[in-house]
Amino acid sequence: MLIYVVYLLTGALGGIIIGALGSGSSLAILPVLSLIFPTLFPEAISLQVAIATCMATLIIGSASGALSYKKSQLYDVHLIKLCLPGVIAGAIIAPQLAGALSVHWLRWYIGLLILFIAVYKLTKSFRSHQEVTKPIEPVLIVIVSIISSTLSGLAGIALGILMIPFLSRYSDHRTVLGTNLMLAVPYAIIGSAGYIFSGLQSGHTGSNLMLGYVYLPAFLIISITMATFPPIGLKLAKNVSIKVIQNIFYIYLLCIGIAILL
Repeated sequence: MLIYVVYLLTGALGGIIIGALGSGSSLAILPVLSLIFPTLFPEAISLQVAIATCMATLIIGSASGALSYKKSQLYDVHLIKLCLPGVIAGAIIAPQLAGALSVHWLRWYIGLLILFIAVYKLTKSFRSHQEVTKPIEPVLIVIVSIISSTLSGLAGIALGILMIPFLSRYSDHRTVLGTNLMLAVPYAIIGSAGYIFSGLQSGHTGSNLMLGYVYLPAFLIISITMATFPPIGLKLAKNVSIKVIQNIFYIYLLCIGIAILL
């Protein structure tokens, strides 16, 4: 019963982060699942289950976000067309790579990636920078899309964590957010399907409540609570400086990244 409370709290934390920061829920969900799933599943598949389940929760969040930005026409069709093939390719590649890696190397990858994101975001928050829109670079966009989708999918985290900083070279922030969300929908769907297929092919069964590597109870509870709690995060953002909230979140990621590696 306690484990369901953990799922509820994890989904609530993800929803609050979405409301307060606009993104980052997967960076709250993945570390929690990666720490508790080894107690529920065989060690050989525990991280794959955590990654796949986190990836599946992204479907609902990205779809609802994409719809809101679509209504506002805040997205760049040309950028979407250039990025989409690479995003799809990465979403297909990532589950196959995750299935091939041992739990040892997968844990190191996730821990180091979270640490890198935390350090990058913390150092960036103390730097002043001027945004300059650059001309479209088709070849570079395709290459970065494949790499970003593969690296993100390998950890089951949101595409925008790596894609948004890159796409910000080419458009204003709100348009980039909408463009990323449009790409995040096929990324999350294809990536989740890949983890389901990979899990079914592997023959590993940690529970009869699994669909491939996706653990359904965690997926359902986290998704429902994550969709419920953004208003609380929004209220928090109105009363506390966004920079303070961001720095607290990135320090939390720093600690979680270290905990995963230990």
